[in-house]
Amino acid sequence: MNKLTISLMFAISLLSTSSISFGACFSSNDNLPFECRFPQGDSWCVSNFDNKVFAYADACLQQHRTTGTRQSTSAVSLETALKKINDEQCCDVNLIKVVNGEIAGQQRKVALYGVEGCGCGNAWWVSVSVLDMDNNVVDSWGEGIFGFSPDDVAIRRGAIILTGMDYAPDDARCCPSIEKRQILTLVNGKLRPTE
Repeated sequence: MNKLTISLMFAISLLSTSSISFGACFSSNDNLPFECRFPQGDSWCVSNFDNKVFAYADACLQQHRTTGTRQSTSAVSLETALKKINDEQCCDVNLIKVVNGEIAGQQRKVALYGVEGCGCGNAWWVSVSVLDMDNNVVDSWGEGIFGFSPDDVAIRRGAIILTGMDYAPDDARCCPSIEKRQILTLVNGKLRPTE
């Protein structure tokens, strides 16, 4: 084998390594860009109740630094906006997914997020909020502590599509067992379930 072949093999082995190895762990309080988060990678970091730890891609963080993007991006102000509407009863808001699209004829953001520590205890639930592009909340929807817990959100033809798990009558709090799809529409500034 010549040096070029060995170099190529080394480069391929680096590329085949999981991208999570090119990341770092930070607290949610570090105000880093949401778009740099590994969507499925937080389990790579140690998480506990005192320090919410998330995995971030080094290359994405570096790109934000070199292009002069401030760390206080719109994703941070999005978290701030969501925290404001839940602040009085809850301690923590964790973004699950944010999507952009046209809803009711205007460009909007839809944020799916977990609300935790309500009453500064261990209660939690999942909510969805529609925001304008400046992160002003238009309306929010959620079924509360024992309700539907969506884990994915999409915008299709102006409607918000939520998918996830819901509780059967005898399910324990830990273990919803029914797959569910919920469609929401924005009518006169209010989110309404359509099915």
